[in-house]
Amino acid sequence: MDMEESAEESIATGEQYEEEVIPKVITDEVFEEVTGKISAVIRDLQNSKQYLIVEDVQKLLLVCQNLRQNIFDEKDKIEQMKGEVLSSQQKVQNVIKMSKQDQEIIQQMKSEIDQAWRNADASSLREQIAQEAMNVLREKLEKLQKEAEKYSGADNND
Repeated sequence: MDMEESAEESIATGEQYEEEVIPKVITDEVFEEVTGKISAVIRDLQNSKQYLIVEDVQKLLLVCQNLRQNIFDEKDKIEQMKGEVLSSQQKVQNVIKMSKQDQEIIQQMKSEIDQAWRNADASSLREQIAQEAMNVLREKLEKLQKEAEKYSGADNND
């Protein structure tokens, strides 16, 4: 049982060690410290003439540095894109507002056009009624003229 407990303790200690070695947030200071330690390990490996391992560690270090730079670049892009998104959101809001205003204007113009058609129809109806009244009056006038001519002719004959 003692062996099981000591194995569990060493695993727990190892897990705790990993948690402390690899912080959740890698600040510039932590990164510089780690790269300094890696450089020291590379020197030790070179002194031990373990060149293949040195090459692998250098590749890993280069990958880490490139990934870190990529992260910074992506963060910069994200910040830039946030500004673009905010600007685009404002433009969309403006377009929506203009669209609503345009819809209101369109509705107002439709109402005005409908009113103009109603006025035109009413005017046309009044014109038609006036034309019919004029025709009736013309017919009456013609009748009266004929009657007047008839009576004038009768008066001339007398």
